[in-house]
Amino acid sequence: MLLKKLGDYCIDSATLKLLIEQYEHSNAGVHLSYVHPIGRGIGFCAEFVGALKGAAYCYENGIRFCFQQRKRPQGWITDLGWADYFAVQLNQVDLGWLGSLNHPAPHPLLRGPFRLAAASLLRLMSGAEYFPVSGLPRPTGKFRFGQQNVEHSDQYWSSMQNLARVLFAFNQDTRARVDSQRSLIANFCPTIAVHMRRGDKQTEAAYVPISHYAAFVNSLISSPEDSVVIASDDRRAAESLARLIDPRIAVVIAAKGTGHQQSEFNQQTLATRTAETICLFAELEILASADHFIGTETSNIFHFVKYLRGNISCHEAKNAKV
Repeated sequence: MLLKKLGDYCIDSATLKLLIEQYEHSNAGVHLSYVHPIGRGIGFCAEFVGALKGAAYCYENGIRFCFQQRKRPQGWITDLGWADYFAVQLNQVDLGWLGSLNHPAPHPLLRGPFRLAAASLLRLMSGAEYFPVSGLPRPTGKFRFGQQNVEHSDQYWSSMQNLARVLFAFNQDTRARVDSQRSLIANFCPTIAVHMRRGDKQTEAAYVPISHYAAFVNSLISSPEDSVVIASDDRRAAESLARLIDPRIAVVIAAKGTGHQQSEFNQQTLATRTAETICLFAELEILASADHFIGTETSNIFHFVKYLRGNISCHEAKNAKV
């Protein structure tokens, strides 16, 4: 069995450094500001995708993208905010007691004129101009950032990929911890990477049958030397899938537990939440580095990985020919 060495799913460090500097310089050189909330106790990928879209719109329209500072962050955020894990330097704005108004899906009472009043109050007290509560459009198909990926014919996806790389660039400590964790899972670049979301996701959408994932994996196998990594929050589901894959193929399972429950995760200690977040980052890198990625659009991990891959060779499991 020949296993390919884990390549740089991203880009070389010098190019990434230039992209980060380009973004930081552009972001700091504008006057209007948008304040984005994170650490709200939802999943990392859900918050990242929201932040990515906000950052892209701001870059496209000459608006400074900032994060909201939180006194008691929840979920994957543990202390400093974005700087807990990532290298890019972004302003943090303290909204104080008004911070609870700054929410992309505000309280039902904040509708119509009340929502406008909340946005006006935030502008008056913070000095910033834009907030999720007042609504922020998505970036247009004309969004451009960084040099176009030579493998890409779609400049929008190439630009979103570049910006995702910038935001997902780890600081030195996180880089070391992710590398260590990744080596325990699969220190190579798989031919096919699969993500299966279980746990509390069924409250939003029905699970995609395991047979669909298996059909897609087996349809993409072209050689006995191919390899598959299965990432899931439910080891039972991952093991069931592994049994349906061509037995000639090397299969690595990156899964534990019996299904992620975000409410339970938020109650864990700081150390546990940090360790599990690092584990997630390692799995995300593997999913992004494979030749092919299979997931489902009902999961934010699927959308996150699509951005990091520039939507190259990403497959929706529901579309499998079973």
